[in-house]
Amino acid sequence: MATILYLARMPLSAAYGSRETDFHVLASRTALASSDHASHVPGAQRGDATAMRKLLEGLAPIILGTTRQILGQREDAEDAAQEAMVDLARSIDALREPEAVVAFARRLTTRVALRHRAKRTKYGERAAGLADDDATVAHVEPSFGIAEQQAERLRDHIARLPENQAVALVMQHMLGYRPAEVAQATGVSVNTVRSRVRLAREALTRSLAEDGAFDEARKSEAS
Repeated sequence: MATILYLARMPLSAAYGSRETDFHVLASRTALASSDHASHVPGAQRGDATAMRKLLEGLAPIILGTTRQILGQREDAEDAAQEAMVDLARSIDALREPEAVVAFARRLTTRVALRHRAKRTKYGERAAGLADDDATVAHVEPSFGIAEQQAERLRDHIARLPENQAVALVMQHMLGYRPAEVAQATGVSVNTVRSRVRLAREALTRSLAEDGAFDEARKSEAS
C-alpha cells in the first residue's frame, strides 16, 4: 500500500522529463527493457514493496506515453497515468506471464485513459449545448492547428466506442501491437480481437462521416 500511495503522488512529468519530452520515444526505449520489468513481477506479486516500486517506476514512462497518445498533451494524461499505476499495482496478481507485463500495463492503461476521454467528451458536449450559437466551439482548443483538431476529434470518437472494441483498436493501431499480442493482453482469441477491431473501424467510419467539424477540418488541411 505504501508503494501505491508513493506512486500515486509521484509527479510523472518531473520524474521523466518536461512536457516537451517525446514520451513516445521514451516509452519505446523503456519497452526494450521488458525483461527487466518482468524480473520485478514475481517479487511484486509476493508483496515485495521494493520490487513493486521498481516495476512501477520502470513502467511509468510507458504508461504515461500511452495516456498521452489517447488523451493528448494534457494534464489529465498525467492524472490518468497515475490512476493506471494504482490499478496496475492492485491488479498485478492477475498477471500470469511476467514477460507480458508491458502489454498488460498498456491494456489496463488504455482502459483507464479511454474512460477519462469519454468523461471529458461528455463534459465538452454538455458545455457546448449550454453555449450560445455564436459562442459554441467544439471542445478542441482554438489554438490547435487543423491536424491537432482532427486528432482530438478522432480520440473523442474512439472514446465513444464500446470499451472492448476501443481497447483492441487502440492497442493494434495506435500502440502497434499485433492481433496475437492484443489477444494475449486482453485474454480473448485472435479472432475475437480481429472482430472487435473490424467493428470498431466500421463504427468509427460511420461516426466520423457524420461529424461535420471533422470533415471540415480534413477538407481545410487538404486544400
